[in-house]
Amino acid sequence: MIAGINARRSGGAAQPWLYFALVQILSIPFYWGVLTPLRGFPFYGWPVAVAVILVPATVATVLTAREQGGHAALHLWSRIGDVRRIRGARWVLFALLMPPAVAFVAYGIVRYFHLALPAVVRFTPAAAPGYFASFFIGAIPEEIGWTGYATEPLQDVMASFAPG
Repeated sequence: MIAGINARRSGGAAQPWLYFALVQILSIPFYWGVLTPLRGFPFYGWPVAVAVILVPATVATVLTAREQGGHAALHLWSRIGDVRRIRGARWVLFALLMPPAVAFVAYGIVRYFHLALPAVVRFTPAAAPGYFASFFIGAIPEEIGWTGYATEPLQDVMASFAPG
């Protein structure tokens, strides 16, 4: 998990299963807002359910603060953009090339099975920075929760089930 947080205080172990349960339970109300569009900048009619991206980070922050204190919760958020943890340029390349590769394969599958494509695609190159920013910024709360809080403790638990 987090270098300074790995040395957990007594009784302050991360609880990935509690995290998973809380994220699922606290996400339920957002599904009721799927058909309710938000008005105004910056959402432009996105459904209320988009706000569900905040749930994993909120749960991770609260659990970390409860388990280890407020300083540890702030340290959890300091991992945003911590490029020192990247192990090699190949992972950066993988992260940059995988989304377009998946989109290309998905498009190929749609074409192969003769599925309907939109008659008009409403995308301009000028909108690309806005899309990039919204998807990148939207991914941060998800990663703070799932990767920052739950991944390493879960890997420690699941390592005992690894073969060989």
